[in-house]
Amino acid sequence: MVRSDKALALLRGAGATVDPSTQIVKIPESLVSESIRNSSKEFVLASRDGSRDLEIPALARPFICTDGFGIEILDTQTGERRKSTNDDLVRFTRLGDNLEVLDFFWPIVNPGDSPPEAQMPRAFFTALENTGKHVQHEALGSAIARLQIDAAALIVGSERELNRRPIFSAVQCPVAPLVFEEGSIEAAMEFAKAGVPVVYMSMPMMGGSAPVSIAGAVVQGHAEVLGGLTISQLASKGARVFHSVLTGPIDMKTGVWASGSAENAVGNAGAAQLAKHVNLPSMEGGFGTCAKLPGTQAGYEKMATMIPTALVGSDIITGIGGLDDAKCMSMVQAVIDAEMWTFIMRMLRGVEVGESSLALDAIKQVGPGGLFLKHRDTLVGFRKELWMPSLGQRQGYEEWKRAGRPDIVSQARARAEQLSSLPPRNPLAKDVERDLEQLFASRVKKI
Repeated sequence: MVRSDKALALLRGAGATVDPSTQIVKIPESLVSESIRNSSKEFVLASRDGSRDLEIPALARPFICTDGFGIEILDTQTGERRKSTNDDLVRFTRLGDNLEVLDFFWPIVNPGDSPPEAQMPRAFFTALENTGKHVQHEALGSAIARLQIDAAALIVGSERELNRRPIFSAVQCPVAPLVFEEGSIEAAMEFAKAGVPVVYMSMPMMGGSAPVSIAGAVVQGHAEVLGGLTISQLASKGARVFHSVLTGPIDMKTGVWASGSAENAVGNAGAAQLAKHVNLPSMEGGFGTCAKLPGTQAGYEKMATMIPTALVGSDIITGIGGLDDAKCMSMVQAVIDAEMWTFIMRMLRGVEVGESSLALDAIKQVGPGGLFLKHRDTLVGFRKELWMPSLGQRQGYEEWKRAGRPDIVSQARARAEQLSSLPPRNPLAKDVERDLEQLFASRVKKI
């Protein structure tokens, strides 16, 4: 179902069967296949100064980003859960800017102190003003999409330059099952024409808005993504589109979506493989948890949901910092998630096999009963070869007690406070920031 006359006209003109009374569209397989062929397979998610650009496809490892648009935050100072504000987003954005392992930033919390109709564009401008990394966002209508395009073009110099090096991308979600809302799909069409990459993020809930089986939920999400991709290609041939299916079950006891489930882990990995099958870049979920606070449940669910998607080779994994099925966001959890991701990156490197790494000379030199700790190869290579935690504890028990019994959460809290209080590493020029705010003030009221 496509609730947009503009999109329906494109589909009808390309040979799809359109029922105007129900807005139901049936898209020929040939048109879908042509759209997949036309979709861009290689492009860059640009950073503002070029130093943190992300080449798609991601060859060495997946890129990671924050979760998106939680309405509540776990207060770092009090540990209490509350509605998020724009000041929270400023601090979270600066944390993301200074958190080295985070590749790009999706505004993770909602500026709830702004008027409701202004919250989405406010979050976009706040993110642009506080990080030089690539920013991911979304738009609920073509007018907001146009405002975002104009703002990014102001920063990079022109819309043509933005098309060449897009410093932001957009997540546009179909409504499961099988519906495109007017505002979202028309925003996606606007982005396609401007060269802004679009993530069609389907979120089929198994047993609720999708079949209860993993396979059924993934195939429904796949259909939704391909429908969006086809519309994007009709709006602008060669449009940059990501495949994204974030599935998981409705908990049959509570009715909530369970992002920290085994089915979420397997379904997201399956969706990433399906994207590879049709040769499309993919963004999938990871770091999912139903836990309300950082701790044991968050740790095991997040690790379990990120590993399968990472191992099958998704281009992007989202979810850093989320708690309670992405309804609440935590700077402390974001720091812990980043630590866990470095563990996964070491796994993804695998085992190097070569003359140096096989270490036959060192084995001969040390000999039976010897100690490799004193060998030169250990001194030279241990930092490269061995993963070392920055939050986790490895010292002896007595040493740990003497240090005050530190724990991961308290250390992550201190690091979050420190990084979120730093200025952006590549701040906007004052006149550009002033022009952005003037653009925001003049256009949001009209929208």
